[in-house]
Amino acid sequence: MDRPRVGDHYILHSEDGNDYDIKIINVNEYRPPDMLYATDVYCNGESCWDDIVFLGDYFFESHKDKLEKI
Repeated sequence: MDRPRVGDHYILHSEDGNDYDIKIINVNEYRPPDMLYATDVYCNGESCWDDIVFLGDYFFESHKDKLEKI
């Protein structure tokens, strides 16, 4: 899987039966590795959190079988 870039959009087909839309809104190499990507996360068309969610490469590698890049 290629490293995510700003503007990339993924769908996480989670084990809880929901599909989460993950949109990369910022990438900053100066953040800690687990906070490299700033994302907006949506479920059923609505934001899951009131703030951005930070993810790292580990998230994308460990969920690669459940992620679909749009």
